[in-house]
Amino acid sequence: ETPIFIELDRSAIQAYAGKLLTIKIDNLEADNNTLQVYSREVPQKEPELILDISGSASDAAMQAIGDTYVQSLSERQKNNYGESAVLIASNYESNNTKTAYIKFDASRVLGKTIKKATLQLTANLSRDVQKQIRIVSDTSWNENALSYSNKPTMGEIVGVINLGKNDLKVDAPISIPLNTSKIELAPNGVIAFGIDNTSSLSSTFSVYSEEVQNESFKPKLIIETY
Repeated sequence: ETPIFIELDRSAIQAYAGKLLTIKIDNLEADNNTLQVYSREVPQKEPELILDISGSASDAAMQAIGDTYVQSLSERQKNNYGESAVLIASNYESNNTKTAYIKFDASRVLGKTIKKATLQLTANLSRDVQKQIRIVSDTSWNENALSYSNKPTMGEIVGVINLGKNDLKVDAPISIPLNTSKIELAPNGVIAFGIDNTSSLSSTFSVYSEEVQNESFKPKLIIETY
């Protein structure tokens, strides 16, 4: 008869802003046990979702509106991967580097001062990786038309990925802090990033794209404003 309070991941909840939210109570393999609680059919004991909205109204987790990757290999320079369920940045093959592009609609925070920005990605490959997140000032590209031949130029570094394979878990989110002083939104509120390679380590970084079916695996940009 005692209430149970379960704190939920804020960024995961924000991704469903404006959508119907369904929460699943699932089992863990580590232990065999039974949880039995009252349903909504029991008056005054029905489940409740309590939201704290005391923070900034502009805090939000935004999903990508376009993402793809390109390859430098001569016979693949005109290929497009806009419908791929993965994004790849790799310099593992010296003759074929891959770089990824991703953009978000952040118009809801236009005119606001950005306090904190985090890029959240979900890996589908576990390896040692060192990559850079760069700003891409040209946000006009279309994920279904972008290729190595017409890729936009990447600008300043705004974030770094430096993880060992033991830290990079498959299907687990990766949170990459971004340098807010170098982040500028386009007049329409769109912001684009490139996932680039470093010269210090040859590695492959593979994450899920916006095209993946599992909503929790999709790339997200989490912005907090003053």
